[in-house]
Amino acid sequence: MRVPRFAAVFLFAFSLVVASGVATAPAQAAGYSISRGPNTSKKVILTFDDCPKTLSSFKKTVKAFSDMGVRVALFPTGNCIKAGKFDAKYARKMGHYVFNHSITHPDLRTLSYAGVKRELGKPGVVTTYGRPPYGAYNATTKRAYAAVGMKIWTWTVDTNDWRGKSSSQLVSYVVNNARKGDTVLMHMQWNGFNKSTVKKIKSGLSKKGVKLCKNTGTVKAKPSKIKC
Repeated sequence: MRVPRFAAVFLFAFSLVVASGVATAPAQAAGYSISRGPNTSKKVILTFDDCPKTLSSFKKTVKAFSDMGVRVALFPTGNCIKAGKFDAKYARKMGHYVFNHSITHPDLRTLSYAGVKRELGKPGVVTTYGRPPYGAYNATTKRAYAAVGMKIWTWTVDTNDWRGKSSSQLVSYVVNNARKGDTVLMHMQWNGFNKSTVKKIKSGLSKKGVKLCKNTGTVKAKPSKIKC
């Protein structure tokens, strides 16, 4: 049977789309909030990016969070994991989620589709959610995340801890600005990533009737949703 010219053009264009991976890549789910991510609860979840100073301090800190009943989400870079400063299995055993934050921490908007996909692979965390460095993404970035089966998760409250804020400044900022269901951004190499800071944040929010994500034990490496 002869295919009409317009139909042939359409089929050719569609084949190119499929070959590029666009048609087969799952889209961000309808109604999904990139800034709030998978936290659909009314609890605040503290999240930490990049890399801790040492593996020993990292283990001590995530265990302390677990002991106080707090669950956090961690977004280490692949280079951090490669350097031996982060232990994903230990973090999950302590009840904390571990998600992707690229390998080398580039602005993913400057990379090609193939380049973004490479940054989302090993030695970085291969999982179901990821945070683009600087929270920066565009259409190409979103397409690459979808192609590798990850949803983008940024944040709703930015502490700007990387500016060198003290522990007390971070506690004050989070307690005054975080609302139910928020995702708070901090970093593992700065002053929010310690037992004292998180304990004071937990106490301060509690006085406002706001709770932190509750730690209920070991979590999966590739969760479809998170539990608080």
